[in-house]
Amino acid sequence: MSTLTVAVLQTALVWQDCPANIQQLTAQLATLKPVDLIVLPEMFASGFSMDSTQIAEPEPGPALCWMQAQAVQYQCAITGSLAVRTQAGALVNRLYFVTPDGQVQHYDKRHLFRMAGEHQAYQAAASGLLSVIAAGVCYCRFVTICAFRYLAVIAATTMR
Repeated sequence: MSTLTVAVLQTALVWQDCPANIQQLTAQLATLKPVDLIVLPEMFASGFSMDSTQIAEPEPGPALCWMQAQAVQYQCAITGSLAVRTQAGALVNRLYFVTPDGQVQHYDKRHLFRMAGEHQAYQAAASGLLSVIAAGVCYCRFVTICAFRYLAVIAATTMR
């Protein structure tokens, strides 16, 4: 039987400061033992901000490019969400799943957190993706990890 080794990263995110957050997470990744999957917090580059017009990255943006580089460097899958401005101009909370060879799949959050006003800042996805494995993170007031907030598509061949 194969074992899936997962690292769930948590950090005190720097509010709306993508370079600082990537720097912190890069330092955390350097301390990890080899894993199959790294799970980053929801909106790991900015914090759970509703200032979507200011923080949304283009597709692809610097945080996604960083995820791809880390997945290739550490030869593992990595998942986490970002505020993204799609090519069509929509603002979405997008979960990316990057494979060890740098390939990218994504899921746009469908059920937005109304009590934080997320439904006013981001567009909900029209449909979701089914997954082989569900991985989830939720950015809460006290920066806690909650399982199954999002679904990520993971191909059976990803975890060798």
